Amino acid sequence: MSIRRFFAVMAVAALVLALGVACGESHSDNRAGRASADANDKPFEWEVIFASSRRTIKVGGGVDFCEGDPRPRIARPEIEYRGKDVYIQLKLKTPRTRPSTHERCAGSVLLVTRRITLRRDLSDLKLYDSGVEPPELRWPR
Repeated sequence: MSIRRFFAVMAVAALVLALGVACGESHSDNRAGRASADANDKPFEWEVIFASSRRTIKVGGGVDFCEGDPRPRIARPEIEYRGKDVYIQLKLKTPRTRPSTHERCAGSVLLVTRRITLRRDLSDLKLYDSGVEPPELRWPR
């Protein structure tokens, strides 16, 4: 990975973190109640962080998180190949939680990632996030 791309990824991660702190909710009991009411698998908007090999990518995105709560994770991806187009849907598994004992939560954002290995080389493919409507192109950028 080039240094320019590394710093671009780091800048995006810092921006997501800053927005999460500025726009996050202040009461963890509201967030925790929402987590227990939602379905366990929610569609998750993602970005390609980097390509680690010809067929492997690391993807991820920011999610609301309160320190001390169980960490969400990305479930096994749903991948559909249509010629040179690959449609990937990621779902976020949010652990069920009871209302937090914390009075306030800083409203931080957690970067969750997952490594995905594809059947063919990335140079031959276009990757789309099928968790949004219409599907959005994620690779190549």
